[in-house]
Amino acid sequence: STDGSEIRLSVEAVDGWVQITVSDDGTGIPPDALPAIFAPAGSTGPSPRRRTLPLHLLRDLVEAQGGSLIASSGGHGRGSQFSISLPLDAHAIGLASG
Repeated sequence: STDGSEIRLSVEAVDGWVQITVSDDGTGIPPDALPAIFAPAGSTGPSPRRRTLPLHLLRDLVEAQGGSLIASSGGHGRGSQFSISLPLDAHAIGLASG
């Protein structure tokens, strides 16, 4: 997000899942660039901007836990939203013993 933009974080449990949402009212991401934001640095394809967070690693970690990571944006000037869903069931993420 840009300097001075608001960043919001929400966490809630819904039907056995924890939903984590981070959103801002910053510069936004062009719709055609959304698929590329999870590409590893240096891969081919358009890059919406230089990233400081390796989003492909975050997505891989979330998916390894049985969850999902989705990015959305209304486009330029409309901010961005990242939604993470993780199962609350310890068996689903391999933490239960026995």
